[in-house]
Amino acid sequence: MRRAFWALSLYALTMASQVSAQTTAFYYGRVIPRELTVAYDQIVVEPGHPHDLAALAKTRAVPVAYLSLGEVSPDKLNGTDPAWHLNKNQAWASTVMDLSHPGYRNWVVEQYEKLWSAGYRRFFFDTLDSYQLGTSDPKQREQLRRALCGLITSLAARHPDARFLLNRGFELMPDVSKHVHGVVAESLFDRWDGSKNAYVRVPEADRTWLLGKLREVRDRYKLPVIVIDYRPTAEREQARATAQKIRDLGFQPWVCNYGLNDLGVGAVEILPRRVLIVTDRPDAGAQVGPARSLAPVLEYLGYVPEYRAVTEQLPEHELSAHYAGIVSVLPAGFQAKGFEAWLGKQIEAGVRVAMFGGLGFAADSKLAKELGIQPLPAAKPGEGKPGPVTLTTRDAAVGFEAEPPLHGPEGIAVRLSGEGVKSHLSLRTGSGAEVTAIATTRFGGVALSHVFAMRGLAGESAWVLDPFVFLQSALRLPAMPAPDVTTESGRRVALLAVDAQGLSDYARMRGRPRIARVLETEVLARFPWPHALRIADDASEADRASAQSLLHERTRALYTAELVTGSSASLWPQPSLTGIQPLWAANDPASIPLPVADDLRFIGPLTEAYPLRRVIETFELTDQPRRLRPVALHYHAFALSSPGGLSALLQVYAWLKAQNVLPVRVDEYRSRVDSFREQVVLRALDGSYELIGGAALRTVRVPAAWGAPDVAQSAGIAFTSEAVSGARYVTFSASGPRRVRFSAAVHGEEDV
Repeated sequence: MRRAFWALSLYALTMASQVSAQTTAFYYGRVIPRELTVAYDQIVVEPGHPHDLAALAKTRAVPVAYLSLGEVSPDKLNGTDPAWHLNKNQAWASTVMDLSHPGYRNWVVEQYEKLWSAGYRRFFFDTLDSYQLGTSDPKQREQLRRALCGLITSLAARHPDARFLLNRGFELMPDVSKHVHGVVAESLFDRWDGSKNAYVRVPEADRTWLLGKLREVRDRYKLPVIVIDYRPTAEREQARATAQKIRDLGFQPWVCNYGLNDLGVGAVEILPRRVLIVTDRPDAGAQVGPARSLAPVLEYLGYVPEYRAVTEQLPEHELSAHYAGIVSVLPAGFQAKGFEAWLGKQIEAGVRVAMFGGLGFAADSKLAKELGIQPLPAAKPGEGKPGPVTLTTRDAAVGFEAEPPLHGPEGIAVRLSGEGVKSHLSLRTGSGAEVTAIATTRFGGVALSHVFAMRGLAGESAWVLDPFVFLQSALRLPAMPAPDVTTESGRRVALLAVDAQGLSDYARMRGRPRIARVLETEVLARFPWPHALRIADDASEADRASAQSLLHERTRALYTAELVTGSSASLWPQPSLTGIQPLWAANDPASIPLPVADDLRFIGPLTEAYPLRRVIETFELTDQPRRLRPVALHYHAFALSSPGGLSALLQVYAWLKAQNVLPVRVDEYRSRVDSFREQVVLRALDGSYELIGGAALRTVRVPAAWGAPDVAQSAGIAFTSEAVSGARYVTFSASGPRRVRFSAAVHGEEDV
């Protein structure tokens, strides 16, 4: 008996420790964010939404079904009998039910069984105190309390493997604690007042009473306690402070908005990395113009661009839990049906928006007025002689690569005013109108005109606006460890690729060697780094034979690979970051090009390859003052056909060697880009960060101002670079947890 008792006690302790160790999130929105499913052990969800439980079963998180026992919401009331109704809960417009009525109890069992059949095995029982609103008679209250205890006991008996979380229900604990796996309580410090439609602070007396109950649950019943407090989505710092106070009391926190449909601050805080770019054209529309130029900026900041056309179906669910912000890139004067209502809904939900080009809705619309946008009247013909355009406001965010051109607004002239508006560039037109071109606002920002300037003879453009500063400010993007594909162990990543075209030709050199022999002896023998060899479908038989021979002789230096040719333009002679392409194609995320264009973009129509040395300037411009891209050298074999071409390439190779680059295979680079999109960045309440998923990408970039990592408080760090150009690179081990903490970290909205 003693041995059996010891085994049973050990089992109970083990189960209790597993329950207490589990982290819990709450999300009642329609589409569960993927980040929650990898960051938390269980998620309380609204089962009325069509969640894919089969897909959830493949993630870390176990879904917990919300089930109200004491009240029925208006949308479900038609399925109940009026004889079961006791009272109204005016604060939530719900109906208090008679828990002692057999008909209602059977109805609850039916709801429970439907959820079980759907695949739910964990349940969150709510409205457990509502029976007290049904009657003021003490005897009737006790009768209802006993009925509720009996109902919970009967539900537990139907499925012994089920696990229950209770929302409060302190009066029930003496009778049902053996069936309970955790207790949840709302509003310890911050709460939502439905009668006032406002977030308010909890009075001290209420907090003292609740705190005593929670400590009793924890200490007497040995159950984990989760506290839900409510703060607006925009009040992130306050939410963190509340979560820390809850954590300091020994409870698990979840601080979120009153709708429970944002990413709350819990055991960890998820930092959303996706940014929705809305354009006017489907597919290829995001691969040209401003949208294409914005993607590399977001990627450098550690964010993942996702593209949608405003002419297509935009996401109907709330986006505050899914995206760090929205960027609209629309032509001036363009308007799309339904866009104004959709955008207004997202702004109201707390999603920040940066608008480039046009608004996407009328400048005199209701939304425009709410956002502080005022259209300016156009000058009438013959109404005075127009004067010159002058700049009236300009700050450090303007003049990034080029000076603002002195011409009128590029679209509809508007002025922004009101609380939170900060003008970065405004101008006075020839007719005297004061026009806002670029500004950050309480809802995000607008960059409606003078964002780019024309430069060069072929219509090249350059940034007038500093896109890094603007996007961080407009979207309030927090500084964080930014996943980075450019660097590993402090060394800049390099990709090397050769197209087989011309391998079998004779080089115009002494002895007339085949180009394949030149490649082997002059390049691969001297620089035995991994080179991708592309054999095109239309390659000649002679080139194919030469390629196969090289592959056989240089197995360590050469491997075959399908390549997506880079389209990033040469940044010479008019350097601009607008020439950098995104990490993947907007209309095909699986299409991951080399980060720099091939030799033909540098050589142009010339028959000689000596201009290829200009690629070094592109490498340098994408390294300082920010390392935006890895090195990529992609050339055709015929570039080695002349002494000038060979000399140019050897200069490039010598530069790469001097830079101590880290050559990697193309497939390894693609895996890192895939991991860049996949990784989830978490922030703990102690200020440390953890990265989950995307194992192939091991490096993050942090502001140099954060100092070196605290290795004793971190995990998995393999290498930390010195501060370079205001940044520091931290590389993790290939396996194991990845956590980093900085003793001098200043967590704010600053350049990464």
